[in-house]
Amino acid sequence: MRFIGYYNRSVVLTYIGIFISLFGMLNVQNLKISVICLILAGLCDLFDGPVARTCKRTKEERNFGIQIDSLADVISCIIFPVIILNEICGRIANGIFLFIVISFYVLAGIIRLAFFNIITDGNMKYYHGLPVTYIALILPVIFVIFNKFPRFPYIVLAAFLILSFLFVLDIRIKKPGGIWYGIFIALAVVVSWMAAL
Repeated sequence: MRFIGYYNRSVVLTYIGIFISLFGMLNVQNLKISVICLILAGLCDLFDGPVARTCKRTKEERNFGIQIDSLADVISCIIFPVIILNEICGRIANGIFLFIVISFYVLAGIIRLAFFNIITDGNMKYYHGLPVTYIALILPVIFVIFNKFPRFPYIVLAAFLILSFLFVLDIRIKKPGGIWYGIFIALAVVVSWMAAL
């Protein structure tokens, strides 16, 4: 029996990241669990590219990897953070304003991902616009620093608006590599530990 798609190690981290995100969404009432899941999903996304590059892949497998990575990002870096945002702000924010922020964030995120898909060649040294995956570290850092503040929901709303704008702003951001992978892992461990307290 055959299935369409690819299931080799070049995409396994992408699939794991999706499962982690879904678990975080289903447990969003416990923000600590969701925030840690967001970090873990972000780490999967950070390393799925380097793992894939160690594999011998056909052109079709490479193209599939690009597409599945972006579709996974829609779940892990757009829908999942919006569910966290709604949990944090749903009871205090004006419904229409919250809807506008969510709409702007989702639209900017999918525009950013679609644009990346048409310009990527695997050898880019810079991103155009802030990658949506950065939410996996930015939102947890905001949670750790500000979650005890009375105005925490408004800080989160403002952060989502700013991030939405940065997703589609044509700025160049250097692609992480080398030592930055270690720095991101260290930050993820520290922020996860602080979020769990």
